[in-house]
Amino acid sequence: MDTNKKRNEESTSSETELKTTEKPEKPKKKRAGLTVLIVLLAIVLVSVITSVVWSHLNTVNAGQDLGVGDTWTVDGQWALTVLSVTETDYIDEFAGFTPAAVYVVEYAYTNLGYSDTSGMMKGLSVSFGSQSTDAEGAEGVTCMSDTDIMPDEAPIGSSCRATVTVSLQHAGPFTLSVQLSDGENRLQTASFRLDPDAEPAVFEVPTSSFDAGNVLGIGDTWTVDGQWTLTITGCEVSDYRDSYDKHPVDAAYIVSYSYTNLGYEDPYGMGDSLCVFITDTVVDKSGMMGFDYPGEYDGFAQDIPTGESCEAQCCVGLEHDGPFYLIVSIPDSSNELLTQAFLIDPQ
Repeated sequence: MDTNKKRNEESTSSETELKTTEKPEKPKKKRAGLTVLIVLLAIVLVSVITSVVWSHLNTVNAGQDLGVGDTWTVDGQWALTVLSVTETDYIDEFAGFTPAAVYVVEYAYTNLGYSDTSGMMKGLSVSFGSQSTDAEGAEGVTCMSDTDIMPDEAPIGSSCRATVTVSLQHAGPFTLSVQLSDGENRLQTASFRLDPDAEPAVFEVPTSSFDAGNVLGIGDTWTVDGQWTLTITGCEVSDYRDSYDKHPVDAAYIVSYSYTNLGYEDPYGMGDSLCVFITDTVVDKSGMMGFDYPGEYDGFAQDIPTGESCEAQCCVGLEHDGPFYLIVSIPDSSNELLTQAFLIDPQ
């Protein structure tokens, strides 16, 4: 009986030891989970550091403390000049504060050779972001008001005029910054110190190096087999002026054109209707960009099915009268963007 009791005690002792040795297995799972979490945090930290370092290495502070009339030039890319600062009564209701002063900043830029690496833009477009600071160090807000001149995509060799509205918490001088990615995808930055009392500057259009390539004229037809034909049929002077449009307009022209659908189908499967607009890119002979302008005309572009034709009109405004280019870009049925330039001589 003593022997059996001893055996039972030994058996119980062995089971206790076995259970005791099995319990430490659980912390291993916790340590493994902790290790994974540490590795993930390390990866995120390295990614953030790499991103910051890469951004710093690829950021070039090319222009600082420029003023009205000064030009920020990045060789082979662009030149940007702030022309004037004018106070306005416009109130930006989304500014987040009641502004002490609101200014319209007019600027002009020239494409010296910039090409969009993504292929999504037809030229250089310069917009001032939200980086504005007044003389007291308070942040301002930039916006595009109803009367602003929108920046356009300027082809190489052409120039564009635009404006931006800035709301400030304190009136007086302020700083306005701009960031642009160049053709090598490096972030270029410049800072303009702007005084509302500064004398406005006159933009001198650089000697134009704009090259439209293969150019057609009035009466010539652009034919894309199985897609469309497009012909500029005429051009006449328009005396109409829109008092609400803020572009400086030296001349306005009504352009007549016709197009035929030879079999075009929408690349997104939206049907076989073709509608052609020709004022996306307008450049006058000096190299200054023109613009779509309100005019008095009757023929509007219409959607037409295969085999049909349409006669339409549009109106363009120019800072300089005389001959100008229309660069027409249309995506074909395979969504390839096809481009043709027309030189229009109003005479």
